[in-house]
Amino acid sequence: MGYIKVPGWCQNHINQAVPANRNLTFARHSILRMALWFMIPRNPSDVMDLEKGKKFGTFEQLVTVENYIVMLPIELDLSKIERLSIQRESENFAFRMFLKGLDSIVVDRKVHRLHREVTARINCLDCGNCCNSLMPRVEEEEIQFLAELDKVSIEDYTRDHLDEDKYEASLFIKSSPCRYLDGKRCTIYDHRPKECREYPYTHRRRFVFRTLSMISNYSICPIVFNIIENLKAELNFRHG
Repeated sequence: MGYIKVPGWCQNHINQAVPANRNLTFARHSILRMALWFMIPRNPSDVMDLEKGKKFGTFEQLVTVENYIVMLPIELDLSKIERLSIQRESENFAFRMFLKGLDSIVVDRKVHRLHREVTARINCLDCGNCCNSLMPRVEEEEIQFLAELDKVSIEDYTRDHLDEDKYEASLFIKSSPCRYLDGKRCTIYDHRPKECREYPYTHRRRFVFRTLSMISNYSICPIVFNIIENLKAELNFRHG
């Protein structure tokens, strides 16, 4: 087999995925890097497994080589995600219990890496499903801004557009879809509430203590769906 010239952008990707490891021989390390190279999507050409001559296509596949993992294919089809969330309801609740038996710090490390990898591949502005489904909490200064935007008093805005979460002593926008959503575009995107900016919260710590909310968002947010599915694969979770 001859040498393959690796483009610079892909070389950087491989360098991040496969750091220098003194425990690997040069040959094993080279094989690992080559395996990752053939599983990283390239556009527009297809990826080929030279040994088997098998066509994988321009998408990522799960490949475990020396404990290094490449992402599963990113799922963006909202109807499919919703359908799978119903089919996997019992599996997901079993996964919740499975996670609670693991080290929280270890899980956070995996989730935060997956968060970076998944969010780099998904543009929320092409989705907007959370704006169609959820009602975000708003803080006092955000209510003031929204009232000024509507040219009404804070009292009138609160009465007409907000509702109270008595359990958390907070206010949230009560319209669903969100009244500031135009198609898939948020009309106040640069000034959207903190709750919207931080959604779906997969960058936060203590994931294993927030699994119920994560499973609730599994059917709504492609980011959550793809993180959880990749996390199941990395942790070798099996159900049934």
